[in-house]
Amino acid sequence: ESWFVRCIKPNSKKKPSILESPLLMRQLLTSGIVDALQVRKHGYAERVPIEEFNRTHAILLGTGSEPTEPNSEPTSGPR
Repeated sequence: ESWFVRCIKPNSKKKPSILESPLLMRQLLTSGIVDALQVRKHGYAERVPIEEFNRTHAILLGTGSEPTEPNSEPTSGPR
């Protein structure tokens, strides 16, 4: 899993204990953090391993399908 560190500057004066809300909000919006929070809020917070996803949703891969790895072609039985 990848984890990214985002540094958010609380103020433009580089002083402790000062919070500039517009600066903070602009950074959160442009970095995609607000969008990520919205997605998680709507119930998409869980990251499922591809093997588990394929097992759970095998019916969508077609009749006789085997679980696949990412970026591979699904296999299907006779049509």
